Amino acid sequence: MTATDTTIADQGAALGRDPTGQIPAAVSAAFAAERTALTAAGVPEGVASVGSGMPDGALLDTDGRPATLAQVRDGRPAVVVFYRGAWCPYCNITLRTYQKALAHELDARGVALIAVSPQRPDGSLTMRETHALRYAVLSDPGNQSAGRLGILSAQSAAGRAARVRVGLDVAAVNADGTDTIPMPTMAIVDAAGTLRWLDVHPDYTTRTEPGAILAALDATVDQEEAARARTALAVDGEGHAEEPRSMITFDNPAGVAPPSSNYSHVASADLGTARLLFVARQIAVGPEGQPVGAGDAGKQAERIFENIRAILAAHGATLRHVAKLTTFFADMADRAEVGPVRDRYFPAPAPPNTVVEVSRLAHADWLLEVEAVAVVKA
Repeated sequence: MTATDTTIADQGAALGRDPTGQIPAAVSAAFAAERTALTAAGVPEGVASVGSGMPDGALLDTDGRPATLAQVRDGRPAVVVFYRGAWCPYCNITLRTYQKALAHELDARGVALIAVSPQRPDGSLTMRETHALRYAVLSDPGNQSAGRLGILSAQSAAGRAARVRVGLDVAAVNADGTDTIPMPTMAIVDAAGTLRWLDVHPDYTTRTEPGAILAALDATVDQEEAARARTALAVDGEGHAEEPRSMITFDNPAGVAPPSSNYSHVASADLGTARLLFVARQIAVGPEGQPVGAGDAGKQAERIFENIRAILAAHGATLRHVAKLTTFFADMADRAEVGPVRDRYFPAPAPPNTVVEVSRLAHADWLLEVEAVAVVKA
């Protein structure tokens, strides 16, 4: 069983036990006292009311470019996660779990997932890359959005000293140079930007479980509204209306490692009587992102075809629905090893297969990549 098979609460409890004893007793005691005080104080007075507008601010994306929650939502409902920073181990557990157990479900509902913290953009980038997060991770300099939401928390003097003792200066990693942080909070916002649900955690070791988020979402956000937002007209960078996005949807199915950068594993184009499935180039990595078949083109081909099979299955298709393959080799000599594997997965009559030799692939260990196009009855 992997960490992401367990609840956030179980993972947090395991972390808190510190079986290695690496955290000094005095530091643990300071953190425990701080948590006790925060829990006793409870949710701050003045927290934004459900039914009010979702507070926004002059935020930054992972490249340091200006952004707002409204821009990232792009007319969609959203689940907005406020977390303390990449330095917080409980935040790392939470955002990683949301990627594994929540992001795909929200995509299917046409709901955005957005994580927000007061740290600098480079900290947001670290969080996103470390856990291969496919959702937006934003910086909230000065806690503009979190402050207006009413969820700010000050460190205790003892807690601040304990963090400094273990090498963490929160002010140094926050975008505005202060050490104010938000309480871990989950907010659900509808397509109009109205706050529909709020779950604030004064105890920073606890978080909202994915199942609770989905239940709250289903109870508070009109799913027809989410569908309308998902199929609304997009506007390009020059302000021109594009074709309706309803014809094309993008997906990253469970069971396949998340893409390594900003793209989707599959695009589905609805043509009325049929759907076209465009599967992005697949590489030899397992479901958890682990490399497979180093130096063995045959083993890599097997893993690639299994990834394609899993992606198609998530959209009601099989390998028999594949109409076209394109195979990219770093060395054409590997065709002899890959051919028999391909024949097992695609027995005669096999789909057309364009074979291309390239000077190099994105990673030196990858010997081949394969992309596919499939056709399925609507």
